[in-house]
Amino acid sequence: MNRRTAIVWISVATAISIFVVLTIVRRPPDTDTSSDRALERRLEHLRSVPYTTMTEEAVGDEMSGVMVYDSLRTWRGYQIFCSAISPEVLLMDMRGEIVHRWFYPEKRQRRWTWAPALMLPDGDVIVVSKMKNIKRLDWNSNLIWQLDVEAHHEVSLAPDSTIYTLFRDIRHYRGLRVRFAVILHLTPDGKEIDRWSSYEHLDEIRAAFDTRSFLDTILDSLEEHGGIGSIQSTIPGRFEVYQRLGENIYDYFHMNTVSILPENDLSDDERF
Repeated sequence: MNRRTAIVWISVATAISIFVVLTIVRRPPDTDTSSDRALERRLEHLRSVPYTTMTEEAVGDEMSGVMVYDSLRTWRGYQIFCSAISPEVLLMDMRGEIVHRWFYPEKRQRRWTWAPALMLPDGDVIVVSKMKNIKRLDWNSNLIWQLDVEAHHEVSLAPDSTIYTLFRDIRHYRGLRVRFAVILHLTPDGKEIDRWSSYEHLDEIRAAFDTRSFLDTILDSLEEHGGIGSIQSTIPGRFEVYQRLGENIYDYFHMNTVSILPENDLSDDERF
């Protein structure tokens, strides 16, 4: 991967992923953007964008769908949405009406769903399945290709029509099973072009980030203080532990997003 063309935002590892469909509200620009007051107003607009949440109270049919649609203050267009209960992708208009549906049955489909999904210009979709694969479907939901890899969170289209996704790679490191993040670069036909693994770039990560959150620093503290619980309070979210078949799996540098940088004035910056 050309290290000048891609940048990764590394999230603190969260236990639950919340999928949010947002409508971008068009607001008039502030006239006094140089003032602290104008900046605070713009930040307050950003803070007001809600996350989805849930309630244990049953919601009646009259509360389903799009409840408020102000066409004068929203962009016209469509929303693409992955169902949380079925292996399907829905294309909806701004009023919440379903325009098109892609569906492809999975084994144990009540348990395994899709997220996220990317719609391509020709009407195909690429979906990340919790059945530990990534697949491409045509407009009529026919399977074009499937790649069996534990992808998650992201599928991104580059300007050259190649595809980026993320997957987890478990390696033995200092006597532990550690799950490292990998960026996978694919052709439109689902063939691997190259990959970038955090495991193979630990020296670069050590040089670029606060060493207090570096893997070896955390493991040294783990050994010194006798357990993962002793360091979670000092380095929250940096190092998560999962159980798989009775064995601990340690998650380090959990990536959620990969984006392509266009040509810009930072192309000669050593960090890229």
